[in-house]
Amino acid sequence: MDSRFSQAEFAESRELGHTTLLAAFEQKGATAMAYGTDVDLGFVGRATFVIDKRGFVQGAELTDNPGHKRDEERYLAARAACNA
Repeated sequence: MDSRFSQAEFAESRELGHTTLLAAFEQKGATAMAYGTDVDLGFVGRATFVIDKRGFVQGAELTDNPGHKRDEERYLAARAACNA
């Protein structure tokens, strides 16, 4: 789970401005289940979703392997497209 401090540092380092970041893990896993990430033994799959201001998912990347580095450029491009 990413703390609000690590999320703030990430957003600042990527010049994301007023982008809202969410670490979607809580005891019951409701947010993770709503977005289709598996909850297994208290752990959720690694996922990144880009959701536009209307609430539509514009990009998604999921992996079951927490050690897998996600394609950051892919979801930053999806975010940029939301603002185009």
